Amino acid sequence: MNRREEFLKAAIAAHIVYEQNRNVLRQLAKENKAESPDWHEAFSRQQQALAAWSALPLKYGSFDPDD
Repeated sequence: MNRREEFLKAAIAAHIVYEQNRNVLRQLAKENKAESPDWHEAFSRQQQALAAWSALPLKYGSFDPDD
């Protein structure tokens, strides 16, 4: 697997985790369970996914045409 594929795989994985937890937060909000322990856990996981996604450019940098 080349660096570009590794980058895309990591970016997609982080995006999926972020979206899953966004959906959990929306559901908890509909159930009036905002600020519950489940809310805080989902928010924390969402923030971790965002941090992982945001760190990808630093980890992988720019790609050469051959990557």
